[in-house]
Amino acid sequence: MSRDETADWSRSLAAWIARDALLISLFILSWQLLRSWHASTGSAGSAVALGSAAFVFAYAACYMAHEWGHDLGARAFGAAPARGSIRGVALPLFDPSAHTRRQFLGLAYGGQLAYVATAAGIIAAFQPELAHRAASLGAIAFVVQSLAVDQATLGPVLRGADIPSALRNATRPEALLRRTAVAWSALAAVLVAAHTWGGGLP
Repeated sequence: MSRDETADWSRSLAAWIARDALLISLFILSWQLLRSWHASTGSAGSAVALGSAAFVFAYAACYMAHEWGHDLGARAFGAAPARGSIRGVALPLFDPSAHTRRQFLGLAYGGQLAYVATAAGIIAAFQPELAHRAASLGAIAFVVQSLAVDQATLGPVLRGADIPSALRNATRPEALLRRTAVAWSALAAVLVAAHTWGGGLP
């Protein structure tokens, strides 16, 4: 297989399905192994490893769902964006100047619906043990952060702003960091309040 053929395959639908199925399988396997380790030892090290991994796995799963939602949402409204390489993190390479406003909104709301649904599924499986608590927190953290970041683009667009300009303003690194800090600080405040005055967290 030539180099060009390999590059083409890495951007194909089959490549994305295979990559993400493999990643989800590895997340689940690692999560189960870490749960077993923590259950058998109860050590601080196993608790840190399990809690950190569960948070990251849930956060990553929501991100993956987000990208699939973007792609499917845009295509549902007739867009045909090129796909990125599986070596990267962006599935649809959506150019707002080459697509309609309706297709952009399909992309945006498709991503939101996908990550909210994924987070809801993770939370629905909740059990009062460390692995589930950390995974639920990772899912909630992704939703809170992403809704705050997405609104910076969608708000102006829905009020009639130019899509490329809204995207440029909303995706500046300092703007992303500021919105993430505000969103996660608010989430932390809610969790502290629930723990302190709401009878404790599960």
